[in-house]
Amino acid sequence: MAIGTIKKLFVDKHCGFIAVAQGPDVFFHGTTVTAGNDFRSLAVGQRVEYELDTQDQADDRGPRAARVRPLGGAAPAAAPPPGEFRPLRRHRAARAKKPTWRNKSD
Repeated sequence: MAIGTIKKLFVDKHCGFIAVAQGPDVFFHGTTVTAGNDFRSLAVGQRVEYELDTQDQADDRGPRAARVRPLGGAAPAAAPPPGEFRPLRRHRAARAKKPTWRNKSD
């Protein structure tokens, strides 16, 4: 079995890519994650062990993984992706300030 790192996850499509040291990235589907582990437990940057699917080498889309198993237990803490943010919320007792430009009489 080969070892790689999760490069990209598509949660809505239930698949992802594994980055390897040499060669193209390996595609995997969520159903190939071994029993006892869940696709939702995987995170970007996590090391995994995988087997290449030898039956699906006829197409030219690239290598596919037949079995994927996470290594090392817990996934690394995930940072929010760039471009996503959590909006700040005001304290419930804070009063909103009125803009000063509204009521000016010039």
